[in-house]
Amino acid sequence: MEQGRICPRGAGYYIWQQGDSLAGVAARNSTTAQAIRVINPDVDFDTLAAGSEICLPSQSYTCISGQPYTVRQGDTFSGIAEALNISVYELAERNPGVTPDSLMPGQILCVPAQAELPTSCPSGYTAGRIARGDTYAQLLIRHNVSYNAMRSANPGLQPGGLIAGEAYCAPPQGARQVCPEGGRFYTIERGETLLTVANVLGVTPGRLLRSNPSLLPSDFAQGTVICVPD
Repeated sequence: MEQGRICPRGAGYYIWQQGDSLAGVAARNSTTAQAIRVINPDVDFDTLAAGSEICLPSQSYTCISGQPYTVRQGDTFSGIAEALNISVYELAERNPGVTPDSLMPGQILCVPAQAELPTSCPSGYTAGRIARGDTYAQLLIRHNVSYNAMRSANPGLQPGGLIAGEAYCAPPQGARQVCPEGGRFYTIERGETLLTVANVLGVTPGRLLRSNPSLLPSDFAQGTVICVPD
């Protein structure tokens, strides 16, 4: 094993193991392949022997420029680039040593600081990303929501042109509509009807129907998500 390696202040040490890869070590230590290369300029990672000591970058070294992005389940290299409105070439340039076809959940990539990361979803909604081969119908079936509800919640999501890696917010399961921003929703339980729900919420049936114009009185059944009047 190599002895006496001097690492930058704040950096850690790591002993290279049999079967290690640069991308794998970076992912397990919440850093990037680029950052590891930068603080180990004399190391050839293609021929590095097991037992060799290397430096592990601190958080400040994770991205030399820009900001870190954590890979999620289902992410693809091209999908991340598309979601961040940058080219695949630019993403690859910022992440030397990363194999685009072998991304792992938890792996850290570097993206431009000005890149717009997907925003969080409203309370009660589920954040998701388009997987390769997804269709709009599959999204509706997967989340059990209506076309109108999904379209209202994701106006930028094009039904005929879904892009792998694109972020979206799925309304609560059973939703046929999207409630006004900041409004409350209620999921009807077994045995409940329009009249009983109105009573529980302390409103009249008429007001409940006006707040849910896309629903028939008979739609107020188990599993349906309704908007609660203000």
